[in-house]
Amino acid sequence: MLHDEQPGSLASLGWRHQVAEVSLASLLDAKKILNLGIFLKQFKRPVQDIVADIRNGAGVLYGPEKLLELFKMLPDVKEVEKLEAFQGDRSRLSEAEVFALLLVQVPSYSRRLELLVLKLQLFPQLGALQSAIQILTEAALELLGCEELHDLIRLVLKTGNYMNEGGYAGSAFGFHVSSLLRLADTKGNQPGMDLLHFMALEAERKDPTLLHFPRKLQHMAPASRIDDQEVAAELESLEQHVLRAQGDLEGLGLEAQMGPFLHVAEVELRAVKAAQQGLHQAAAMLSDFLCEDPEAFSLPECCGIFHAFGERFLAAVEENRAREAAVHREQQRRQQEQAKQKRRSIATCSFRDPGTSREGVHQGPSIEQILLLGPGAVPPLRLRLPCGTAPPEPRVAWALLAFPPALKNQLLPQAFGQVVGELCW
Repeated sequence: MLHDEQPGSLASLGWRHQVAEVSLASLLDAKKILNLGIFLKQFKRPVQDIVADIRNGAGVLYGPEKLLELFKMLPDVKEVEKLEAFQGDRSRLSEAEVFALLLVQVPSYSRRLELLVLKLQLFPQLGALQSAIQILTEAALELLGCEELHDLIRLVLKTGNYMNEGGYAGSAFGFHVSSLLRLADTKGNQPGMDLLHFMALEAERKDPTLLHFPRKLQHMAPASRIDDQEVAAELESLEQHVLRAQGDLEGLGLEAQMGPFLHVAEVELRAVKAAQQGLHQAAAMLSDFLCEDPEAFSLPECCGIFHAFGERFLAAVEENRAREAAVHREQQRRQQEQAKQKRRSIATCSFRDPGTSREGVHQGPSIEQILLLGPGAVPPLRLRLPCGTAPPEPRVAWALLAFPPALKNQLLPQAFGQVVGELCW
């Protein structure tokens, strides 16, 4: 029986353990106690010190992530009522239960945790928002200041008006930015050639510097990944948190701990809000320059379009150069083939007629043969010439003129005329 059990017996210890379990289960949810116990053990600090840090607004040792994790494990309304009504022996409670019991005795403990998280997260979040706003602003200014891009857009507009001449779209004053991504949809009459390739060729012909406009748009890719609406909403939320915290300082008694922080936070917020206003002005100027609806204009979407257009344009430039190099190689191959055929034809003619000279001209009989054998013994001289080659002057005539005067006077009347008469071209 229980009355007969000794205080130090195993049965007595088991009874106390059951009482502790009943007490634990009656104060907090068992799963919450387990998670809270694991959470507290990682800090290796007494629960009294952790509760004191929360009371005094000191959360640097824990970090915003851990404090947010603790915030999710706070007792609910029913558990708070049980903890506040507890009058039993605390030594029978677990570490997690003691922590919860001490925590609910801190005035506005939940709000204090929120302020600790705000203090640790505000400046990193403001820095991230400032960076996002700066990237978007730089992207808008790059689009406004890139003259090469402006010239290319005008060239696209002129080309479009020329192609649509005579139609309702033949005299347009502008076009939607999204139309730049549809240039490749207009195919040409050559394989692998479209309107984007043609625009790249025209831009290179007009001004080769136009091909390098993507180099001046360095912020297009990062700006296209930023949600400007989310940036504005997060900045507004932080501003509301700071204003609310300023109103809670006096009631919580945290003026010394939170006052300087909130003063600096207010200054930083004004700086980020000013940067946001500059972004709005740059975006408005860009939408007006591009003739876009300011209400529907999205700067990140616009940056994404120009980033994609720049990549496709550079790809078209490379494809044009590759196509030009292929044509040049084909021309060289044809020229080399023609040269080979010409040399082969000359070699064939030389093989068929041993009397053909290196230049392809038949040498014919020498003047000595004509003079010794007589005009009738030598066949008529016929010259074979390559196509397009002018016939040379008779070698016989020049050879006779080069003889000594005595011999020339003797032979010229009887041989020269006969030889010249037998020349056949």
